[in-house]
Amino acid sequence: MKLDETNYLNDNCVITQYQLIEFDVTSITWNGHKFLDTIRDPKIWKTTKNVASHLESISITLLSNIASNVLESYIQKFIPKV
Repeated sequence: MKLDETNYLNDNCVITQYQLIEFDVTSITWNGHKFLDTIRDPKIWKTTKNVASHLESISITLLSNIASNVLESYIQKFIPKV
């Protein structure tokens, strides 16, 4: 449900009297796909987890930002200096 709130997933959720009755993920959003594409490479995901492991708690937004920075740093290695 939190991934739906952060716009990573779309879901159908039925709650009655504070009890979860039904929960179905209907699709992954653009943000969800973007996050998955960012961490798809095992090297990027491993480095992202390593950086995040130094923090006691972390949000999905921060994890996504770390992954984007790791990917950008990795890409910079392949861009020739002019």
